[in-house]
Amino acid sequence: MIAIKEVELQEKFKSIIQSQGFSIVHKFIQTSPDLIIEKEGRKIGVELKGSRNTTVFASALGQLLYSKFKYNLDELWLVLAKQPSSFSRDWIELLQKHNISIFFFSSDKFVKFTLESFRVNRKNPLEIDKNILNLLQSFPEGLGIREIARALDITEETVKNHIEGGGILNKFSILKGKIKVENDKISL
Repeated sequence: MIAIKEVELQEKFKSIIQSQGFSIVHKFIQTSPDLIIEKEGRKIGVELKGSRNTTVFASALGQLLYSKFKYNLDELWLVLAKQPSSFSRDWIELLQKHNISIFFFSSDKFVKFTLESFRVNRKNPLEIDKNILNLLQSFPEGLGIREIARALDITEETVKNHIEGGGILNKFSILKGKIKVENDKISL
């Protein structure tokens, strides 16, 4: 099932793939996959996701595997609105073990994602803490988790991990004891 913010993603995706010679065989509304596209006789199931968190990856895996067998698909694609974060590595590995290609939207094109991309784009947890701290200093009235995630181009899950300081982040976090959370607003 496609969410409202995924409608725009779907329209961009359809425009790009049609310009590359793919045809849209079927568009689903209430079932997976979101699209079945075809090129040179190969049928590809496409699941479009506007978010990139654990729930989204779990859902996409199930939806795409179901689709592969139900519609006898040759390939499976997961298309994301943004590049996966380094905290998604385990999910990316699992999706790729099931031969699911992952793409994300960047600068008016879709880019195929590989695990090697993490080496280049991995964000340092201490840098994320510093960026959150700097952002909160600029907004004394506080910000929501979603606002922080969007401003720093990280997932909401990543923001929550840093705010809560769980796991290894607790030992090294520069945010520990400096922030407060009230009414879904995070402030200093």
